[in-house]
Parts: sequence; structure tokens; C-alpha cells
Amino acid sequence: MIRSIPHLWEKRGSQCIEINPGSEKNRCAKSMDVYPDVMGFESAQGQGGLQWVAEVETEDTVTLLKARTHWRQFAALGVPFYVIVPIGFRDLASVIAQHEGVPVAGIYHYWFDNRELRLISHEGVGYDIHCA
Repeated sequence: MIRSIPHLWEKRGSQCIEINPGSEKNRCAKSMDVYPDVMGFESAQGQGGLQWVAEVETEDTVTLLKARTHWRQFAALGVPFYVIVPIGFRDLASVIAQHEGVPVAGIYHYWFDNRELRLISHEGVGYDIHCA
């Protein structure tokens, strides 16, 4: 799932998208030892500054503990922080973020329609991404 997310943002301009799916630690955010699931960097080569970070959650990981241990760290990076949750979990993610004082720039829903990953932003803007 995380491996499909970069296609969403890569279509929006010349930026480099880096991912850390599962327990992989491919690239850290800034110079800190912090590894969000998805990060957008300024230039297509990834040499520019960090522009935003996103964390992809499952039904089991939209929790207070996750907000305390991960969301708070990512939101403190000084760039927009997004949460990507399964369809139907947006309100819960929003309540958790508010409860924990975590500033979230946006919450995206995702679901699968056959092998197609579907995303919709908090503004209701939809995206379709093919998952191989």
C-alpha cells in the first residue's frame, strides 16, 4: 500500500517522494532519526529540503499510542504532516489528533476497489492509483 502512495504526489509536480514501508528505514526526515512512511522533497532528485511527511495507517494503527509515539514526532518536523487512513477512520484520526494536540495538515481516506487503490482527501478530492 505504501509503495503505491508516491504516484499520487509525483503527478503533482517535480518533487522527489521517498518511502519507508513497514519497518524499512530507507531515508530519514531532515537530519533527525525519524522515518515517516512517505516524505516529499523539494527537487526531483531528492536533494532539496523536506516539504511534507505522511503516515499511512491501518484499521489497527489509528490509535492514541500511534499519535503519541509517531504522529507527534512527525508533526514537530516543521512541515505539513498528513495522515492516510482506511475509509471510515477519518473522524477517529481527527479526534485522536485533536486529543493529542497533533497538528495535521490533512487526512486522506484509502480503500481498494479490486486492485485499484483509491484515495480521497479531507477536501473530497479523489485520486485513483493502480496497485500492481
